[in-house]
Amino acid sequence: MKSSKSLITGWICAGFVIIAFFLPWARFNPDHSGNNLLGIARSLGQDKSDFTHSYLLMRGEDFEALWNSPADGISAYQLLALSHPHHLAAKIKRAVFDTLVDNDKGSWQIYGLILAPLLALAGAILLSSSRYARTWMLAVAFGQLGFYTFVRWKLQANLVNRLAMQIDLNWGLWLSLYGLLCLALLLLIRALLPDKVRF
Repeated sequence: MKSSKSLITGWICAGFVIIAFFLPWARFNPDHSGNNLLGIARSLGQDKSDFTHSYLLMRGEDFEALWNSPADGISAYQLLALSHPHHLAAKIKRAVFDTLVDNDKGSWQIYGLILAPLLALAGAILLSSSRYARTWMLAVAFGQLGFYTFVRWKLQANLVNRLAMQIDLNWGLWLSLYGLLCLALLLLIRALLPDKVRF
């Protein structure tokens, strides 16, 4: 039986998201412009990112940072695994995690990162189902869009803090976000198309 394009693309995206869970999401960069208040002000003054670059594409600095030591940093898996509050790695985890959620919400929110690979896997499985339920496809798609939107919003809202803490975003985060966004679009299209149409 010939596989549909949406199925093949969906599993590729899900694979990217699952692999990205173990790739570096963020890293400390001592050479970052956030070394001092003047550097932060200069960086923000030169930032001409509009809505598209803030929530759909990447800021210019974030794109450039991808090619600077792409293998360095801390992954989402490590963020979950490092738990000792007095360990240096835990302090690194806290600093990176603070760029995604608010400090006063509690560290339990870090477990929400596991939603990325779980939502990706659920989406790929639904695309593989011959008798898929449109309701489930829509629910998972909106869950993926919600995860994507929340993380992009927090990254934008915490931009100054990220610059001050000298944190660069890395491949793992962007592969997860764009993989989920692609899967969400595929699920929405499949859910809205007639049953007879193969996509």
